[in-house]
Amino acid sequence: MMDCGQWVEVAKAGGFGGIIITAKHHDGFCLWPNPVSRHTVAQSSWRDGKGDVLKDLSEACAAGGVKFGVYVSPWDRNAPEYGTDAYNEVFRRTLEDVHTRYGAIFEQWFDGACGEGPDGRKQVYDWPLFHQEVRKHNPDAVIFSDVGPGCRWMGNERGIAGRTNWSRLDVEGFGPGAGAPPRDTLSEGNVHGAAWIPAEVDVSIRKGWFWHEDDAPKSLQDLLGIYYTSVGRNGLLLLNIPPDSRGLVCPEDATSPKGLR
Repeated sequence: MMDCGQWVEVAKAGGFGGIIITAKHHDGFCLWPNPVSRHTVAQSSWRDGKGDVLKDLSEACAAGGVKFGVYVSPWDRNAPEYGTDAYNEVFRRTLEDVHTRYGAIFEQWFDGACGEGPDGRKQVYDWPLFHQEVRKHNPDAVIFSDVGPGCRWMGNERGIAGRTNWSRLDVEGFGPGAGAPPRDTLSEGNVHGAAWIPAEVDVSIRKGWFWHEDDAPKSLQDLLGIYYTSVGRNGLLLLNIPPDSRGLVCPEDATSPKGLR
């Protein structure tokens, strides 16, 4: 029953200009048939292994005039190569597949999560390689992480930017994840920072990031408060609206964002 066109209509009704989908999270499962992974929709029973969420959503975004973006986690609890030098090439090819198959991508969302892989191995990410791959295929894509280079994490997931929030940031000596600047610096930026890396404020319409039947979405009043403490403080608001178990945005989650227009 999944209907990406409905997702797009919900985004447009709330005045949002783009959708960023979690295409691959830390478990490594890919919502598209990634040719360098055996942990994807192609190995599932959904649509007899022929489904592709990224294809459906990118086409729905194009038809609806909404920008299409992706979150692709570098951490992978499933990939056997994770924790070895070979994994950086696997992840590069993963990015290559995403950025060459689905048209223009307006934002590439990274986080610095770097947990254990098989046998407790940790991965040393090749960030220059990953950034190069994104820019090779989508040179205008904004790259998100704790330290950009396109935009930065705000330092919390509550929708609250610093009262003073500069778009500049000093990143020398810092990196994504554990190597990020202190959270108060992420929240406020640096008035004379060397790099232009504005803040993006990610927050969920629900208590968690996933849809649960016994949970309730934030009210319009709640969302307005978040709007004032994010957009109103020089940030870009990224609101998580999770589809339900049918693959649709439920009516309760679709209602409140309409009032933000």
